[in-house]
Amino acid sequence: MSERVPGAGTAGRVARLWSDDAPGSATPAGHLVTRECVHWDTVGPHSSPHHVNPQARVQWRVHLDGTDGADDVYCDDPGAPVLAAGDATEIVVRGRRLRVEWLDGDDAAAAWERHGW
Repeated sequence: MSERVPGAGTAGRVARLWSDDAPGSATPAGHLVTRECVHWDTVGPHSSPHHVNPQARVQWRVHLDGTDGADDVYCDDPGAPVLAAGDATEIVVRGRRLRVEWLDGDDAAAAWERHGW
C-alpha cells in the first residue's frame, strides 16, 4: 500500500531526457518525473490486514516523446530500469540509453504540469 506524502515537496523532481545516439547531436527524448510516497507493509490475514512500517519511497515515471500515456514506463513495471537515487545522470529505457538533465524553476513547473502525476 502506498500513499502520497502530504505537504511541500510532494510534486517531486522533473528531468528532461536526451538521446545522444550520434556524437554531438543530442535530441530531446522525453521527461522523467519523480514523487515521494509512503509505502506501508501489509501484514496479517486477508480478512483483517494491518498496515505497518511506513517508509518514504521515491517513485518515478518516464514519458517518451511521441508516445501517449499508455506507453509510459513506471518504476514498478516489470523489467523497469533501476534509477539511481539522487542525481541520476542517465537511465536506460526500452534499450535506449538516455541522458538525464534535471530541471528547475519555470521549466520544471511546466514539465510537471504536463507530465506529473
